[in-house]
Amino acid sequence: MVGAGGASYPAAFRLAEAGQKVVMADPKGELGGNCLFSGCIPSKTMRELAQVAVRAQRLLSWTGAVDFVDLQRQRDDVQRIRFLQHQGELRAHPNVTFLKGTVELLGNGRARIQGPEESTEVTAIGMILGTGARARRPVNGPPCRQDWRPRERPRR
Repeated sequence: MVGAGGASYPAAFRLAEAGQKVVMADPKGELGGNCLFSGCIPSKTMRELAQVAVRAQRLLSWTGAVDFVDLQRQRDDVQRIRFLQHQGELRAHPNVTFLKGTVELLGNGRARIQGPEESTEVTAIGMILGTGARARRPVNGPPCRQDWRPRERPRR
């Protein structure tokens, strides 16, 4: 399994539950792909928390201020909880081996996984490429941020 995002890791667990041995590799070293690592989960957490504050202001006449550092802390907690849940899922599926690294397809069902410290070669009867997507700057477009982690409060 190349990649460990939202399509890959459920497929790996299903294959393991069907009795297959699965090797899954991702350069981030965490399940969840870009969505959990730096994309939609962190940014949606920030958006949802900000919307709660706006609703409290509108509906309850709340006059308090939102502490941006607290929002970031909550975002990081949500992300940490998801990472811990994924670690539990990996423990529950001993047929799945997860490696941090990049994958080079060698042909004939072989692949090399280059980890941070060592390289591992695997042979498989099949491979699933779940490499996902990455934000890119459109031609002549505004810059894109791959990691939505501002350290100061955005301006309106």
